[in-house]
Amino acid sequence: MKNVPIQSLMAQANQAMRAHEYGKALELYTLAVKSNPSISSLIEFNIKLAKQRLDAAEILTASASQAARLPPREGGENAAPVEAVLTPEHVTSPLQVIDDYTWQLDFDELTSETINVFEAKSETEKDLIKDLALAIRSHNRVDDGVNYSFASGASTKVNSFVYDAIASSKLFDKAWYVKTYLDVALSGIDPVVHYMRYGWKMGRDPSTKFSTIAYFELNPDVYSAQINPLEHYIFQGLMEGRNFKRFLKIEELGTLDNPPIKRGTYSFIPEKTVKTICLFLPQFHAIPENDKWWGKGFTEWTNVQPAKPQFEGHYQPHVPHEDVGYYNLLKPETLKRQILQAKEYGIDGFCFYFYWFDGKRLLEKPIEMFHKDKSHSMPFCLCWANENWSRRWDGNESDVLMAQNHSDQDDLKFIKYIKKYIADKRYICVDGKPLVVVYRPAELPDAKRTANIWREYCRKNGVGEIYLAMTNSFEKSHPDEFGFDAVVDFTPNSAGLSPSSALLENLPEEFEGGLFNYENLVVQSDNYRKEDFTIFRGACPSWDNTARKKNKGYIFLNSSPLLYQKWLDNSIRYVNEYNKGNGENLIFINAWNEWAEGAHLEPDQKYGYAYLESTKMSLVKAAAMKAEKIKEDNNKLAIVIHAFYVDILEEFISKIQENASSLKIKLYVSTPYENESNVEAILNNSGFPYLLTGVQNLGRDILPFMHLARIVAKDEYPVILKLHTKRSKHREDGDKWRNELVDKLVSNGALYKNHQALIKNQSIGVLAPNGHLVPLKNHWGGNAENCARLANRLGFEFEEIIDKEFPAGTMFFAQTKALLPLLNLAIDEEDFDEELGQTDGTFAHAIERIIPISSLAAGLDTIEQASKKSKKPYAFAKIG
Repeated sequence: MKNVPIQSLMAQANQAMRAHEYGKALELYTLAVKSNPSISSLIEFNIKLAKQRLDAAEILTASASQAARLPPREGGENAAPVEAVLTPEHVTSPLQVIDDYTWQLDFDELTSETINVFEAKSETEKDLIKDLALAIRSHNRVDDGVNYSFASGASTKVNSFVYDAIASSKLFDKAWYVKTYLDVALSGIDPVVHYMRYGWKMGRDPSTKFSTIAYFELNPDVYSAQINPLEHYIFQGLMEGRNFKRFLKIEELGTLDNPPIKRGTYSFIPEKTVKTICLFLPQFHAIPENDKWWGKGFTEWTNVQPAKPQFEGHYQPHVPHEDVGYYNLLKPETLKRQILQAKEYGIDGFCFYFYWFDGKRLLEKPIEMFHKDKSHSMPFCLCWANENWSRRWDGNESDVLMAQNHSDQDDLKFIKYIKKYIADKRYICVDGKPLVVVYRPAELPDAKRTANIWREYCRKNGVGEIYLAMTNSFEKSHPDEFGFDAVVDFTPNSAGLSPSSALLENLPEEFEGGLFNYENLVVQSDNYRKEDFTIFRGACPSWDNTARKKNKGYIFLNSSPLLYQKWLDNSIRYVNEYNKGNGENLIFINAWNEWAEGAHLEPDQKYGYAYLESTKMSLVKAAAMKAEKIKEDNNKLAIVIHAFYVDILEEFISKIQENASSLKIKLYVSTPYENESNVEAILNNSGFPYLLTGVQNLGRDILPFMHLARIVAKDEYPVILKLHTKRSKHREDGDKWRNELVDKLVSNGALYKNHQALIKNQSIGVLAPNGHLVPLKNHWGGNAENCARLANRLGFEFEEIIDKEFPAGTMFFAQTKALLPLLNLAIDEEDFDEELGQTDGTFAHAIERIIPISSLAAGLDTIEQASKKSKKPYAFAKIG
């Protein structure tokens, strides 16, 4: 090892730390110091932390002094102080002892999975886990008077307020924590209590989403103050925009890419709970002023096209999708295309930036064209960009190109001029009042006076009351201060995050911009609290203004359609819960087409339609969760059958006839083209209304099902039964498998009972036959990658679905709305594999496994008929 370069030793040691191989890391760090003693002080923290984790039992039984529990960090005395931000009532709130002595060390309460993981360890590892567990139990009994709440400072019992905040945070995963740290499972201590008292001091993570070590590395003041990092982040770091993920290496950025998503051919959102408004930039056509300031023919594309990546893996330039191109807004077909695309994905309106400078207007032509062409059926409103127009693009006084000149006269001229727009029938209103947005009301000399002038004019001139909203891009004030009615959440500016160059290792010296972690925006949204004013929440798909700022741009790393969808989910949830006023259910997305700032829903070549699909998915999920319950007397049932084998279809029809009871049934049947006439004859004799469609032999029963289920949804059948005439020729018991599935769903009165089960318990999204609901983790087969991608598109990370179950055999009852998330994905014939007799690993097999995830996305459960689940291995599929 002595010939190994010091850089290689350090890289191996750091990798070992990330892989939790602390003994190996300690050995490598020691070798590195021997090779080059001068680096000793630089890696002292790493060495101590590795030792600390190895000596965890000793740490747990050490003195109660909190200072003794973490090694000092060099330079810690000079670190900035960390201030407590809890209010006094929080600090003095009633304290409680958490009951953490419920489990025994004799494995009685452990799951079979945990026991299996434990038994797979070496004897040395088992002994260490047991020692840790015993140390935790004994120390916890002696030390249960210690309070690790940094805000309190008193030696009292566990602070219930802090406990509740950590326990309810999406950054703490109890199940993962217990499964990952087996000594916690053996000790029986509450996992939250364990993390509060011991876990963070042992360098343990509360979940896969939050890194304890990384938070300390990125925030040395928190480390020096010896504060629980997760507690600090929840109560203070989040508001300060601190980062909680470990460094990304530049070469790792490429792994974050998603494959491009094609344009969808189906969209069905029964009843949206919010209206989504996209900010719209009109600077995609040449004007004389820009020609003078920036050069002949300047448009937004002039900056976008030549943009260059600032480091390896940096996504620049953003290239429009072939459906979009480098368009010119003065061409009538451009607006028509934009409106069509937006409406296909659930966008309800555009908010055009309006540029007014004491009567001088810039970039208004596209808005005028839109206004004059009444065939443009998209609702719209205006946002007055009331800053100075500057060469620096941010309204700063430096090098002003077009200045504002605010006055009473200008206020009156402004409202008189835009009257033609706000009087338009398509103009967006809140509670019947036209919505006028102002970008920065603080730039107005007297915003309240301006608001009064506008309101008075509108009252006297046939407009009536208007609704004024301000963005919080710079000012984070209450709208009352300006005489306004509401706030438009202008993301990501409103987040107040601070840039950090430490987010990337090996950042080029030429880069002078700022780096942010997009995940912080999502975590902020996880913790939205009710404001005492109306705020229209929002989200931005990504942010990167390199095209404008070159090497001085602000870049949000880690943005993805999945994280954007999670953020939008939270914003919709907030608006649905708190914005109760008439028409106040608005969501503002930044933006439709801010290409030079990397914030565009319009499709590009890297992601395709992924961000638009994520937008629609959030709307679909919210609609499904808020949909009216099925009425108890609703007896409609759609039975979807893929009839590959005609003789088996006859058996199905016979059983359905025998068990139809009072159900109002319609059959939706697919069959290969060559079977159509025979199947039509059977259906004509069935006595049931039906829809028959011929299909090619592609996508097994799944592709035909998705096609027909999309029709069922629009036909407003609230309950679906999915059947197919499977023979499973690769199994000797294939007929037995099919018969058992069908009998449990249809025969002996089951048809009516299962339908009624969904009506009576509408938390059930998918109802599987008893004994046929199997765990995904045991039956991935060759489908994990496709399942992970589909889960991402439905709004879930892979680790969020691995413990779920799916109905093997793909026959089940379902609420139609449970399937809507899946049905709204852009999936069609091109996605499915050619039929070659495969028994696993096709796209159809992945869809089979993702059906319960669609139900989960709709806020519904997937269960099987029996109240008690069978513990026997599933007989009709291999584990793997």
